[in-house]
Amino acid sequence: MDNTQERRHRRGLNEQLAAIGPLVVVWAFGMGVLWVAANQRRVPLDYIFLDPATLSGRPWYTGILHEAGVFFWSVAAVTALGGAWVSHLTGRIAASRFLATGGLLSMMLFGDELLEVHARLAPAVGIPKSVAILTIVAVSAIWALASLRQITRTRWLVLASSLTALAISVLVDHIRPGTSLSVLAEDAPKLLGEAAWATYFVTTAADIVRSAVTGSATATPLP
Repeated sequence: MDNTQERRHRRGLNEQLAAIGPLVVVWAFGMGVLWVAANQRRVPLDYIFLDPATLSGRPWYTGILHEAGVFFWSVAAVTALGGAWVSHLTGRIAASRFLATGGLLSMMLFGDELLEVHARLAPAVGIPKSVAILTIVAVSAIWALASLRQITRTRWLVLASSLTALAISVLVDHIRPGTSLSVLAEDAPKLLGEAAWATYFVTTAADIVRSAVTGSATATPLP
């Protein structure tokens, strides 16, 4: 193995201590959240820290496909934002902006799925479920239209498949909300759409990063 291009080196203790800054910020935020959780009295701590299956005494696989959807959104968000960062470093500004906005949209969808915003949280604070869903659809449509030029340069059929499956899920939920039939008819296409969304951003980010890194490596160095 040729190590002539290896630029990494063993970091000394002083460098390690200097590099711990990001962890300090993350832990400070985490401790703040934990302090708020520990000092509030409205919700039992078990409800915050334990998973629904443990709290309800149901089997471990309770809600596992819902958690799979959360996983797919998070994969899409992290991959897109990571690709945006690499694209920015290599001067691919348009691609970086496309991936960054796609990552932020994926984060919004991740939060909606994790917290069940449109299904539970929004109605609990007086916002109709239909309004919450329309807001998500509108934001997604704005992103797609604004990014149309970039999308046409990617594997757009995968994204179209995702949006089609998600649209079917929304339509079924609107036509037959809350029925036993709608559980499979709504959630099956939603899960497939979420998987396709993650697939799109993983493959798209990989394509863009590969192109950006290859182009950067073969570019003529500046004097």
